[in-house]
Amino acid sequence: MASTHGSAAASSLRPQNVGILAMDVYLPRCKVMQAELEARDGCAGKYTVGLGQVSLSFCTSREDVVSMALTAVERLLRKAGIKEGDVGRLEVGTESALDRSKSTKSCISSLFAAACNTSLEGADVLHGCYGATAALLNAAAWVESSAWCGRLAVVVATDVAVYEPDSPARPTGGCGAVAMLVGPDAPLALDPAWRSVYSNHTHDFSKPVGGASSPHPSVDGPATLTNILRAGDACYARLARSLQQRRCLVGGAAGADGSAGAAGAGAGPPPSPLQLCDHFVSHAPFNKMVRKLVARLHLTDALRARRWHAGAAAAATGAKRARRWYAGAAPAAGDAAAAAAAAGLGAGGAAAAAAAAGAPHTGRALQALSAGAPTAAGPPLDALARLLDPDAELDLDALPGTLHTDRALQAQLLSLSAGVYGEKAADAADVQRQIGNTYTGSLWMGVAGLVEAHGASLTGRRLLLFSYGAGAMASMLGLVGRAPSLPHRQQSHARPGVDHPVPYTLERMAASMSVRHALAEQRVCAPAEYDAASDAVVEGYRRAEGLAMQSQLVDADASASGAVVSAALQAMRAAAASGDVVGMEGLLLNTNAAQAKSLLTAVDAKGVSALMHAAMQGHAGAIRVLLDHPAADAANMMMAVDDDGKTALIHAAWSGFAEAMRVLLDHPSADAAAMMVHATSTGATALTVAAYDGHVGAMRLLLDHPSADAAAMMRHAKLDGSTALTLAAQKSRVDVMRLLLGHPSADAADMMLHATSDGATALTMAAWRGRLDAMRMLLDHPSADAAAMMAVQSADGTSALTAAAGFAAGNLVPDGSDPMRSCTPLLLLLRREAAQSQPCDAQQAHVSRAMEALRRGPRLSELFQDDQPDGVRDECVRLLLEQGAPYTNSPCESRIIRELCQLARVPQLINEAVVGMAIVQGQRKPRDTA
Repeated sequence: MASTHGSAAASSLRPQNVGILAMDVYLPRCKVMQAELEARDGCAGKYTVGLGQVSLSFCTSREDVVSMALTAVERLLRKAGIKEGDVGRLEVGTESALDRSKSTKSCISSLFAAACNTSLEGADVLHGCYGATAALLNAAAWVESSAWCGRLAVVVATDVAVYEPDSPARPTGGCGAVAMLVGPDAPLALDPAWRSVYSNHTHDFSKPVGGASSPHPSVDGPATLTNILRAGDACYARLARSLQQRRCLVGGAAGADGSAGAAGAGAGPPPSPLQLCDHFVSHAPFNKMVRKLVARLHLTDALRARRWHAGAAAAATGAKRARRWYAGAAPAAGDAAAAAAAAGLGAGGAAAAAAAAGAPHTGRALQALSAGAPTAAGPPLDALARLLDPDAELDLDALPGTLHTDRALQAQLLSLSAGVYGEKAADAADVQRQIGNTYTGSLWMGVAGLVEAHGASLTGRRLLLFSYGAGAMASMLGLVGRAPSLPHRQQSHARPGVDHPVPYTLERMAASMSVRHALAEQRVCAPAEYDAASDAVVEGYRRAEGLAMQSQLVDADASASGAVVSAALQAMRAAAASGDVVGMEGLLLNTNAAQAKSLLTAVDAKGVSALMHAAMQGHAGAIRVLLDHPAADAANMMMAVDDDGKTALIHAAWSGFAEAMRVLLDHPSADAAAMMVHATSTGATALTVAAYDGHVGAMRLLLDHPSADAAAMMRHAKLDGSTALTLAAQKSRVDVMRLLLGHPSADAADMMLHATSDGATALTMAAWRGRLDAMRMLLDHPSADAAAMMAVQSADGTSALTAAAGFAAGNLVPDGSDPMRSCTPLLLLLRREAAQSQPCDAQQAHVSRAMEALRRGPRLSELFQDDQPDGVRDECVRLLLEQGAPYTNSPCESRIIRELCQLARVPQLINEAVVGMAIVQGQRKPRDTA
């Protein structure tokens, strides 16, 4: 007796009302609307109506299950005012772990290192979407046990759900993390009387080990839905039976076994678990699944009520008491119809019940399935009634398969249960519909949304929870909202600075959460961005093998596998090129100095390092990670060159990534001046490559940098003599030319007269390629000496004028292209020449070479054999002739000469022109004009 008394006393001292003290939720910043996915996939209504979803949260390559869990736990501790040292258990539920050995819990433990808290019990729990529920039950059992040390427990649910592209399950993805603080005297207390469990061996959803690493599961969608409904049926039946055995369900004169007694036949059946709860929260891969489950529970309640009324009717008529409908003689058809009507099944259900009652025992269930179209709660399915009898042994094989797949039946049940869903399940499902499927966090996201919406009004209310994980494992749990037993109890878990005890209450829990605010703050992304982010997540998993190989890196003097080292180095360069900061930090984690240096400085076959890969893609964050690492020799890394002599700065300038360039130039270890004047093997600098591709922002950053010698940088010429201005002119980069010529340090006149090693100025370069806008800018610039620029000729006599003529004729095809040739650039220059006084011999020779260039091209037939008028072409030829160019016997030139003679515009050419025209036209022989 003494020992018994001692045991009872010890039990009374154990923590009571263990449950959830506080919660916090983390959602990523991005989401995609299901309506936009429907529009992209061409299936209007399939995701928003068929699945019942609104949007889908997703994370980029910068986030994963660990980062989300870290954020959720840090927020939970901070908002709850908990010191890190007062947490004694940390348990994680996830099926998206980044490693098959190292737990996610071990990564989250880093938050507790500052408090030197290394005595954290718990580990990762893996069982599909059920993992977080198992983790919560483990934590609660620990608090209730004799092993409890007085500290609190933290439970985390964190997952990323992403499916194969074009998979029917693709729109059922999502991600997020939920952190829960577990302890005694909780405002959401677990009710030990309200718990049932179901487990079975199924193959409907899995992530097999082997092959390429991937986050995509292997999914049998129809099997998964059937298994969820079966698990819900089983859990609900077992919960009802358990509550009856505990005398929690009491109604009328019902016996302890749930059958009706004669004395109280009219008092009505006992209330069901769904009727006794105030809110229902379920695991929600998608919202329609929750609606189907509520419909199933509603049907179950109707069938249980029908069985009770059938027993009451049998007792009232003096029949032998029957524990099951199937035992003994079948009830009369009238009795079955009456029972169905009493249970609220409607006329159609009553007709089906009557038909089923008169059928042979072996075929009754199938006949009930096909007996007419019910108008209320569906046909009285005797097989299901027997299966869900709290006193019957459960046999899932007895359940007809069509019961879970009959769409007509499901539609009727959904319609009939809409009121129950709206009253008990809609509030929790609201946030689940917007977040998407978060696997282990799905159920607890619903609980968090419900608490945020109702707060203190949940006091005294009961929550019925259904948790499911593929494979399969399921539970139904009861939570009770309550006020703390000691509202002003002393809190030993408060952080420094919390001067007064603050009890854990529903009101405080609701106020600290911001689930709906986080949803409103999410950035709505296009489906293409979601696809790209999902692809990046997949790529991150594929890099997992390379990340694992990193741990095998050894010092250079040790015997290491070359393949392993090569894979790790390749993974580092790939991470840098994609801007995967998390992947880079993972590679560098737990390396010694030699290993880290190898990862930071190794180059590929073309001499390109990880820093250069990051720079050429403009990933400023990746550049910072590389340069700021303790093992980095940042100065030498920034001055290192690839096989072409390009530095990281030149790679960034080539593509115009100004932010990446700024990170490089402003780094404390940078020799910015040397980096800006460094030239490649062809003599190109950061400024010249930026000018060639028209990156004005990058050029402005270079020219205005405090360490820049802007004048020298603009004068710098490549090995072929090209400057930034000539390169910009040949590509018609007018904005770049304006920046260069207008810069305070620029000597514009000298820059425009500068000639390359071939004797080409910026004007010649522009004319050679027909860049009319660039030519106009050069000729019209206030500092321009147009005559001097046009007079500059190369060793072979090429000038801007002859280059423009060659372009018009089509005999110059720069860069292998086939430009739209035009005489307009030539006309622009000729009009400047025409403004001169009487041409001198040198000018006549100059225009003569231009005429020859015009005549030599492939477009000779277009220019000189076609006698049809062409304003620009004719004016070019006329101006060339007026300035002394020789003429030929082409119809085009003859026509123009005739017009000149008629207008007597060029007297010194008239006699010569008349003779020439006579020869061409064959009207008369030449004769002495004297």
